[in-house]
Amino acid sequence: MPHAGAELGCNQFVRILLLLIAASGAGVIELSMAASPAQTTTTLVPAPDPVTFGAPIVLTANVNSTSATGEITFYDGVTVLGTASVSAGHAGLSVALNVTGARQLYAHYSGDADFAGSTSTIVIQNVRSVPEFGFAYSSVNVGVSPNAAAVGDFNGDGKADLVAVGTGNIIAVALGNGDGTFGAPITTLGPAASAVYSFAAVSDFDGDGKLDLALANPGDNSINVLFGNGDGAFGGAAILTTGASSITVADFNGDGIPDLAVVHTNTNSVGILLGNGGRTFTALGENTPDGGVHDIFTIAGRADSPHGYSISHPDFSDADNIIFRIPTPVFGAGLIEAITDTTIKNNLASDPQGARRTSASRVTSTPAPMTEPSPAFGWKAQNKSLLIFAGEAYNVEMGVTNENFPTEREEGPNCATNATPESASGFNTGNTVPADIIAFMGFMKFLDQPTPSCTGPLCSISIQNGEKLFSSTGYATCHTPTLTTGDSATAARRHKNANLFSDLAVHHMGSGLADGITQGSAGPDEFRSAPLWGLGQRAFFLHDADQRFAASDPGALQL
Repeated sequence: MPHAGAELGCNQFVRILLLLIAASGAGVIELSMAASPAQTTTTLVPAPDPVTFGAPIVLTANVNSTSATGEITFYDGVTVLGTASVSAGHAGLSVALNVTGARQLYAHYSGDADFAGSTSTIVIQNVRSVPEFGFAYSSVNVGVSPNAAAVGDFNGDGKADLVAVGTGNIIAVALGNGDGTFGAPITTLGPAASAVYSFAAVSDFDGDGKLDLALANPGDNSINVLFGNGDGAFGGAAILTTGASSITVADFNGDGIPDLAVVHTNTNSVGILLGNGGRTFTALGENTPDGGVHDIFTIAGRADSPHGYSISHPDFSDADNIIFRIPTPVFGAGLIEAITDTTIKNNLASDPQGARRTSASRVTSTPAPMTEPSPAFGWKAQNKSLLIFAGEAYNVEMGVTNENFPTEREEGPNCATNATPESASGFNTGNTVPADIIAFMGFMKFLDQPTPSCTGPLCSISIQNGEKLFSSTGYATCHTPTLTTGDSATAARRHKNANLFSDLAVHHMGSGLADGITQGSAGPDEFRSAPLWGLGQRAFFLHDADQRFAASDPGALQL
């Protein structure tokens, strides 16, 4: 027989007969007891989400039993929105939310005689504002404190995306979902270390079918052009050193290539930068570096210059319009050329911390970074072989056309009077005399690498300490001490240790070292890790000889 207080039924009154036999005789006592109400679960479903300020929203609460009755009270935080009766386990309420932002909604079921009350979990409901002119808007988290924003389809999915820029050198792109909402922002670091971007303009400046971004940076009086990857992020960049408070994009000269109009508030003027269809611009009517290499000398005024010849010099009167370059050393160049793609890629991947890989903007100047990482020559790794390196030097630096670069620097009929190429192999005249660039390539290919004056314990304590410091401070991360050549057809270059102190990758060096020049795919602040071998015998450093070695012990650095 059950004891008093036991639950014999489910959600109903039961009658329990207890027979108590007293010592004086038999008797019957009849008691009535109530069972406990059943536990419930309540859920809340609001629709639609988001909703515009003042527009109706339907709140639907569900209790997990179709037999439940009673009432549901709907809440926005601590504010009661209204109540509704439960029928077949459901209750609904249509109400207008008159507070914008992310609202915390929930529903409370009061319970009835058979079912206990319960409260739903909180549901976040977004309520968009309606400005006075009648359009709804909502806040989009872009991950930066924005000064400017622009719109474009940055990932090519046909939906409008949002880019925001501001203080902090961060470019944030929120990819559009096509319904007025946006995904989490994709961030890219800009090329300037301390940028304060004030204006943004969007176009495909380099003609690769992917949207790029031009930014006005009053922080260092520059225009930063970032080139899109087609996925919402940006890769290389061009830095145009012209002060600007705002910019806009149009095709001003009708060549089908987007140009830039640059507002100069301090000089009451607007400058025009004509796009060249790649990653460079040519200034129109202003003394702005255009990222190109110009001739310093012409043959104008010489007695042997062609009749009618006239080429004017570029305007070099403004010292800020000139970037100086020192020649890259060519000793050991043949060993560099013999280092394989795989060796370079494996070296970048071998860094367990990822610093070597992540600091390298690309391995070479090819259009497909990291896929064709052949060793390259020049300050920006713009030449993929010693033969091309020699051909460019003859043409660009000396004006001598050759079989690699057969086009004259100036093709005016009064100037280009020589047959081209001016330096060519003699096959068409019945001999096999190689062209000058072939001979120069051979000269560079077989120049040996520098030999340190000492190694290991044979060096002075100062030199040994310098070697340890070079590694401990992280310089060896990008300036890899040794890479091994591959299976070269030339025995002198086959499986040799090249002690070059370089990873042969192109790195972003920051706006302080940017030279305003784009070569290949390397932008103004991108340079190949310069091989440091022979450094102890050099007096000038960097691409523009801006730094001199001033150690008190000149013999302390022996690379």
